[in-house]
Amino acid sequence: MLIGLVITPFNEHNLRLAGQIGVTDIVSRCPQAMSFESLLEIKKQVNTHIMNLSVIEGKLPLNRIIYGEADRDEDIETNHRTNSPSGKIRHRSALL
Repeated sequence: MLIGLVITPFNEHNLRLAGQIGVTDIVSRCPQAMSFESLLEIKKQVNTHIMNLSVIEGKLPLNRIIYGEADRDEDIETNHRTNSPSGKIRHRSALL
């Protein structure tokens, strides 16, 4: 069984505590400027505590896509840009 935890605030102290209680997977809030570099930094920070970054949550614009509203294509593009770094980080996880 995997044990996941949202760390708030996301810092070294709380990551250390999470590792001490047997957490295996971390749920992180979506960084303000989501990029390959920002996600890689979070992943490295989590990995130093022998845990995995498994979930990025929050801040994804979905309502206009779900309801087919005006400007939904803009939100689709935003989601694509946001999720692309996540996929790259996941594929590089064997290297970290």
